[in-house]
Amino acid sequence: MLHDGDSAELTLPDYLRRLRTLSGESLRSLSKRMGVSFGALGGYERGRNDPTLSVLRRYLEALPGATAHGLLGLRAIHPPAGTPAAATTTRVAFGVGAKLIRVSSGPRECTIEIEGLRPTIAPLSDAHVQVALLRLACVGSNSFLRQLEQAPWPARRKLSLIEGTARHEFRLPRDPSAGLSYRWSCPKKEARWPARVGDVKVAAEWLLTYPCERLILRTCAAESADGWRLFSWLPTGQGVDEDLTGWLNQGPSRARRRAPWTQVVIDAPTPWLRLALGRAKGEAEPRWEPSSRPVALTLLAARQSRSFSYRRMAQHLGVGSHATVLNAESGQDVSRATAAAYSRACQETPPQALLPQRPADGVLDRDWLWEHQRDLFGFEAREISKDLELTSAGVARAVVRVTGLKELREWKQELRVPLTLLRSVLQDAPHVLARLETDAELKVGLHRDPHDQGEKVLKVPPARARHGLSFESRLETKDSALMLREDQVVGRPGPHHVGTSHSIRFPTQQLTVTVVFPEGYEPRELRGSSLPVALVPEVGLPEWSAWGAPPELRTWRRGGRLRVRFGVERPLVGEKHGISWRLP
Repeated sequence: MLHDGDSAELTLPDYLRRLRTLSGESLRSLSKRMGVSFGALGGYERGRNDPTLSVLRRYLEALPGATAHGLLGLRAIHPPAGTPAAATTTRVAFGVGAKLIRVSSGPRECTIEIEGLRPTIAPLSDAHVQVALLRLACVGSNSFLRQLEQAPWPARRKLSLIEGTARHEFRLPRDPSAGLSYRWSCPKKEARWPARVGDVKVAAEWLLTYPCERLILRTCAAESADGWRLFSWLPTGQGVDEDLTGWLNQGPSRARRRAPWTQVVIDAPTPWLRLALGRAKGEAEPRWEPSSRPVALTLLAARQSRSFSYRRMAQHLGVGSHATVLNAESGQDVSRATAAAYSRACQETPPQALLPQRPADGVLDRDWLWEHQRDLFGFEAREISKDLELTSAGVARAVVRVTGLKELREWKQELRVPLTLLRSVLQDAPHVLARLETDAELKVGLHRDPHDQGEKVLKVPPARARHGLSFESRLETKDSALMLREDQVVGRPGPHHVGTSHSIRFPTQQLTVTVVFPEGYEPRELRGSSLPVALVPEVGLPEWSAWGAPPELRTWRRGGRLRVRFGVERPLVGEKHGISWRLP
């Protein structure tokens, strides 16, 4: 759904008008492509007429940014489905993508295989890109990642390393277009995959932090595919989204048997979802999946499952007459207002069930993709600010403030907000999370995924998540001389660029980064960087400044100390924005 500057939801006329304007279409050209009269489209954009489902389907097929939940005005109830345009644009925004990810739970060992991992904005032959891809693909611990960065590539372009009982194998092809390949294997008893999440028995799972063309989750523990299916976790919650799993991933969620494996295959899955192959206790089949059956039968099934009469169903939906329900179930074209009423009142009729046509292909602009991410996460912050102070005594103090954190949908479980200031200002330097200033009800915990990667998560109770929250985290690192003097850097030839940045992990309206230098210090070649988070190592930031327009820096002095600041409106999840400078 699209929103104006103060986050108020746009009306349908404003939404349709902005859909058309951002797509570069005139009313007349759109009228020809949709097969709808010029006057009718004008009436919809002026709010004089309410479009029917058949018209909304044509909007969905004609304009890349249109979504079913947006056209029905149900952002506050349903997250958006993945769309071809969103998947294509996400791949561009992340700057990297994989051809295939296969997660397998075998009889004796668990494996993760990644094929065709390649950048979209930088050459794979670049050493910085290779290091970044190694870090991105590897599911090892943080200490192992640091060792991996120092490991040289053998002449045969294959690298095999051992971490405890796990084996990591990397292969860099001579043809850069083929992308990096990676395989992780570990004895099953050491894999640390959750055996159960709630009532779901989990066989294999994956947290999708970057785009891929296809994801395969499979297990050989099941002799039959009966009852096994795909489950999804939204970025903001812990529990399985029972009803929207299939819709979010644009495809069937039932597992299939391909001996000796029981597997589920997801094409173009939605990034930032946690996906799992599992089996729910007492449930053999998913309740709702994408279906080709007519909308009228879907509406009929919704009423019959409740044993309602036409009149009782009309009261349940809040529509004017039982004739509205009768006409909808008889196959007549349904008005937008009636369709929205069904989606609000019946969980088996989400927007994607009422507008099942495949959305238009294409590429979205940044605003479109930001809106899609915000609707998927279901919450946003008004502003995130990071202030870094460097002192001549060798101390770096960083403060990240989040203000106006507000939920957009009403969750029945605690909201989970990832925190990003949990690593040092300097790579590989020790750090301490000194303080988190927030409401006493809130908790900060370390969430471990099954592949031994840890992240800090702020847990917000449902009662607090619907109000604007503000908090801050502080970090103090000693020996910041590496950020100030060339002679402190060892092991790498100069010149050296250092800096600070902030990775966007959840939607925010504004990001501000400020650096305060010691008195009398004059950094060289100050510049801002806006880059995909997956392709940004801590050194070499300027090499990829071609990614988008770098933020404009503002400099001023106060008390003899140089201060530098920049701001970015609506940064995308998956980007990293920062300030870098060359050491004198």
